[in-house]
Amino acid sequence: MARRIAPIGHEEQLTLVDHLDELRSRIVSSLLFVAVVFGVTFWQSDRVLSVITHPVDQALSTHGSSTAKANDSDEVQANYQARISVAVKALRADTVALAEVTEQLQSAGGIKDSAVKAQVAKLQKEIAARQKTIDKLDLTAPPIDRRPITLGVTEPFVTTITSSLYAALLLALPFLLYQVYAFVLPAFTPREKQVAVPLMLMIPVLFIGGVAFAYFLVLPQTTRFLLNFNSGEFDIQVQGREAVKFVTSFLIAIGLMFQLPVGVLAVARSGIVTIKQLRSFRGYATILFAVLAAVLTPTPDPGTMLLALAPLVVLYELSIMLASWLERVRPLDPEPDHGALDDLESYAPLPLDDDD
Repeated sequence: MARRIAPIGHEEQLTLVDHLDELRSRIVSSLLFVAVVFGVTFWQSDRVLSVITHPVDQALSTHGSSTAKANDSDEVQANYQARISVAVKALRADTVALAEVTEQLQSAGGIKDSAVKAQVAKLQKEIAARQKTIDKLDLTAPPIDRRPITLGVTEPFVTTITSSLYAALLLALPFLLYQVYAFVLPAFTPREKQVAVPLMLMIPVLFIGGVAFAYFLVLPQTTRFLLNFNSGEFDIQVQGREAVKFVTSFLIAIGLMFQLPVGVLAVARSGIVTIKQLRSFRGYATILFAVLAAVLTPTPDPGTMLLALAPLVVLYELSIMLASWLERVRPLDPEPDHGALDDLESYAPLPLDDDD
C-alpha cells in the first residue's frame, strides 16, 4: 500500500503511529532522492573534484595557470629543459668560435688578412643563423600546475566519494528542506505559518547565494594567502582529503552566515524584538560581523576581510528594511481570543438536584 507523503492540514488529527509512519515515508523518499543525485555526482566525480579543488589548484600552481594537465607536467618540464639545452649549446659554440677568431687576429696582426676576413664573415653568418634558432625557442619557464596529493591507498577513492556526497547534498537541498517543512508545518497555527513559510523559502536561496559568493570572491583570496604564507620556509604540499574538507567547510560556514536575514526576520516578525531595537543594535552587530569575518578569512590584508564583512552588513540592513516593510504591508493576524469561550464555560448551568 502506497504511503501518502503530501502535506497534511493543521486541522487533521494523527495518532503517534501515523506521525511515525509519515516521518518514515519522508526519510525514505529523502534518502532515495539523495541516492539518485549521488549517482549522478559520482558519475561526474572528476568534474565535481575539479570544481571543489579549483581554488586550491590555482593557489598552488605557478602563475595561476590551468592550461597544462597534471599528468603531463613532467613532459612540459622535459621539453623546457630540451629547449634550454639547445640554446646553451649554441651559445657555447659561438663562444669557442669567437675565441679562435680573437686568437687568429692577435697572431695575424689585425683583420687585414683575407683568410681572417673570410672566417669572420662565415662566423657572423653562423651566429646569425643560431640567433634565429634561439629566437624561435620559447625559453620562458612553463607554469607548473600542482594538484593536491594523496597519501594512502584508499584516499583517492574515499576523497572522491566524500566530494560527490557533498555535491549531492547541496543539489538535493531544496527537496530535503521541502520534506522537513511538509512534516513540521502542520503543527503550526495559521499565524505561525505567516512567519515561518517566507523564512523557510529564504533559507535555500540565501545558502546557495552565500556559497556562490564565497566560492567566487572570498575563497580564492583566502587560499592564495594561506598557501603562500612564508612559503620560502616550506615545501608546500596539500593533501587531497584536507583540501576537500577545507573548501567544503569554508563554503558551508559562509552559507550559514548568509542565513542572517532569516534570524533577523524571525525575531522581528515573532515580536521578540522591535524594528527600533534592531536599528539600535546596528553597532554591536557590525562588531560581531567583523569578528566572524576575521575568523573565517585569516588574512592580514583588509581587502579580503572587508569582502566578507560587507555582505553581512548589507544583509543586516536589508533584513531591517524588509521587516519594517512587512510590518506595514502584511501585519500578522491577531492571535485568536479564547477569553469569550472561557467566560461562557464559567456561566454553564449547574446540574439540577434530583430532590423530590
